[in-house]
Amino acid sequence: DAVQLRMERMLPALDIQLKNNLLSEAEANAIVKQRRQYEYALKSFHVNLADYLRYIQYETDLQKLQDIRMKKLNFAPKKREEIRKKSNMG
Repeated sequence: DAVQLRMERMLPALDIQLKNNLLSEAEANAIVKQRRQYEYALKSFHVNLADYLRYIQYETDLQKLQDIRMKKLNFAPKKREEIRKKSNMG
């Protein structure tokens, strides 16, 4: 199904974050679970603008968390940009 395919496409970005110690295994699992819920909500018959906005806010918050952790781990700006590009779901 389309949601499963989308979820599989998200895995490489999570793997990059795990390898760079930006996420724990438990956090990655929680992200997968939450994203799956959002993806199915967006496929439902009764989807509305608020559903999209919640998902966008969730992803924005994840990006902010990634940025905070990269700074805390003293990643060089070049490495931060490289990880952002590789982790981009767009």
